[in-house]
Amino acid sequence: MAALESLDLVYPKGFSPEEAATYLAYLSYSTYLKDQNPKSEELIRRIESAEEEWINLGRLKAENAEAWRAKAREWEAEHKS
Repeated sequence: MAALESLDLVYPKGFSPEEAATYLAYLSYSTYLKDQNPKSEELIRRIESAEEEWINLGRLKAENAEAWRAKAREWEAEHKS
């Protein structure tokens, strides 16, 4: 349900499907970090790979990706062991 609620927030903002997927992936990343799930490292690599491709294809706005990356760095700093 949390994912559906998140999508309800992003679509009115005019996000593309790729932007919505990236947004949800970052939300998952924050949960993985909080839970100290070792999958967090793989997830962030996959997010960054998809972001690069989608920005180049014009499906993801670079400013959205930059904002989400900055937030991810904040989460990482908060959850460093």
